[in-house]
Amino acid sequence: MADAPMSSDPRANCQAEPGTGRMPPPIPREPATPWGFWATVGLGLAIAAGSFVAQAVIGVIYAVVAMAAGGSIGDPEGLESDGFFLALATIGGGVVGVGLVILVSTLRRSMNVREYLGLHMPPLRATLGWIGIFLVAVAIGDTLTYFIGKDIVPDFMIDIDATARFRPLLWFTLIIMAPLFEESFFRGFLIPGFAKSPVKAPGAILLTSALWTIIHFQYEAFHMGVIFVAGILLGIVRIKTGSLILCILLHMLMNTVATVELEIYKAMRSPATAAASCNSSLIHLFNSQYFEDFEDAASLGVTGVRSVGGDDDVAPILQ
Repeated sequence: MADAPMSSDPRANCQAEPGTGRMPPPIPREPATPWGFWATVGLGLAIAAGSFVAQAVIGVIYAVVAMAAGGSIGDPEGLESDGFFLALATIGGGVVGVGLVILVSTLRRSMNVREYLGLHMPPLRATLGWIGIFLVAVAIGDTLTYFIGKDIVPDFMIDIDATARFRPLLWFTLIIMAPLFEESFFRGFLIPGFAKSPVKAPGAILLTSALWTIIHFQYEAFHMGVIFVAGILLGIVRIKTGSLILCILLHMLMNTVATVELEIYKAMRSPATAAASCNSSLIHLFNSQYFEDFEDAASLGVTGVRSVGGDDDVAPILQ
């Protein structure tokens, strides 16, 4: 049997270079690069579509089950603020979305998934530093929100909490599932592809922050502006540290703070607490329109109230 032909390149044949006795340097591997800009856009749209379809399927199942139980979903637009439905849809869409992110990242042969998505933690000192920066940023944002007369707790958060039915599921969605999918998609998958394109890292940060803000259309313009700034900070973290895991943790931290603020807001608005604390600046802090004056507090529970906490947690809000 004839021997296989030998390459003229001694590095390919693992032979010593003639006359030197030394092994040649290893052949450099193909540079690790993510998908290009347009491939990232196309694959990103496919991921978003897959997540949307999963949410739509859950919506159909939700409606069928509701009608089979003798109930009704009412106005379909009301699902946008139905906390229980949004929790189910977000979890379902998030699981599918994360799976698709991993799949399309795996298809890029020049990079492994860990490299592509940044599945590593930066040094402890850097991690603690970024946590501190984000806590300060949240405090500054809340202070600014208060002094310009905006509500720290958006109405949307109040509405989904009132219709959550099973609050631990909503908390899991807000604190775990939403950050996991959104960061995997925007900072994990989109930023690497955009950053290697002509828009470079600054453009990638701004573009992903804008896209991330758009999906939070349920909030008013001011709060969407806050989300945009948060997106820029998260993008900087991704570029500076290369870590998606840290972005996820910081997003979870922000959502945890928002959830705690919601619970404080509800506690301050419970009938007993409100009656005892009608002049409290804390109440005013969490909603600048809670009491127009002391006389409104005195008439609490008599006129002009609505429920925000569901059947088992009724709290009055003066209109």
